[in-house]
Amino acid sequence: MSATEAAIRDRAADSLAEVEHLEVRRMFSGFGFYVDGLLVAAAWDGAFRLRHHERGSWVYKAVDDSTIDEPAELVGLFRDRALVLSRDPAARSASKRRRYRHEPRQRH
Repeated sequence: MSATEAAIRDRAADSLAEVEHLEVRRMFSGFGFYVDGLLVAAAWDGAFRLRHHERGSWVYKAVDDSTIDEPAELVGLFRDRALVLSRDPAARSASKRRRYRHEPRQRH
């Protein structure tokens, strides 16, 4: 884990402060953002990423860096993603055999 992920964690946690039951935990080489035990996003690989389930794999899609500092926008995206994931049985699966991939970070 690098200082970059820690900085992203701090910025995102500040912007998501109004989200009830938000928990931030260390995971792989970054931090996971959970709501009621459900992993919704991660500060990982130099970006804040929302978790998506696509074609049987977990994909972490980067949010534009400026969005992290816009609480209303980030909270909306985060809550929408949490709602979608809460309806996906695989999102709460206890399986240890998960495949992770992420989209390359967009540079602006």
